[in-house]
This record gives sequence, structure tokens and C-alpha cells, in this order.
Amino acid sequence: MNSEMSGKQQTTDSKSESLELNHWNKKAALYRLMNNEVLLIRVSKMFLDSSHVKLASLSQSIQNRDFKTTTSASYSLKGACGDLGATRLDQHLSELIVLIANERHPFEEIQSKLFEIKKDYQVLLTILQKYTS
Repeated sequence: MNSEMSGKQQTTDSKSESLELNHWNKKAALYRLMNNEVLLIRVSKMFLDSSHVKLASLSQSIQNRDFKTTTSASYSLKGACGDLGATRLDQHLSELIVLIANERHPFEEIQSKLFEIKKDYQVLLTILQKYTS
């Protein structure tokens, strides 16, 4: 029975690690920060403390259909994601920027992309909170 429990724990750990790799490339972030883990923890905490403001600005600008501000907010959040190695969120933001650049973009596609961004943002927050605690 213990080996059965151990197997379940390993499966759970594997899924957790896979989820983290899809959302956060810690290895790339460390490389970018010259393998300084203390600095990565600090950058992660800064992201946790301030990124919600950037996401709120992004959401509000989309709601207002202010696409100039949306583009600016997207680049701002994308930069923070790049520093952190938040690959999935970075990709979604790149896709949003492309959608907005196309002046004939369906608004529903932009809203759908924002939904994906918010969903993956929450996953990333969970990963970073676990990492920094």
C-alpha cells in the first residue's frame, strides 16, 4: 500500500512539475539572472506584488476598447513575464498584441485571449507563491 501511495505522490509531483514547466521556465529565468536564485526570488516577489496592477490596466483598457492603452499594458506585462521566464503568459500576450495590431480584429477574440491570460496568470501566481514561500 505504501508503494501505491508513493506512486500516486510521484504522479502528482510529475503533473505539478509539468504544469510549472508549461507556465514558468525557472531555468531560463535563472540563466537570465546569472544563476542568482536570491535575485530570482526577489524578482518573483516583485511580480507577485505589482503584476495585478498591470493586469487590471490591461483588462480595463480592453473593456474600454482603448487598444492603444491595451498594447502598452500588454508590452508592460509581457516585459515582466520575460524577466521572470513566464513563457505561457508571455506567449498569450504576444498573441494579444498581434490581434490588436490587426485593425479588423474581432472583439470576441480579444476577450477570449484576455480570459486565457487571466487563467494562466492565476496558475503562474500559484507557482510563484509556492516558490517564494
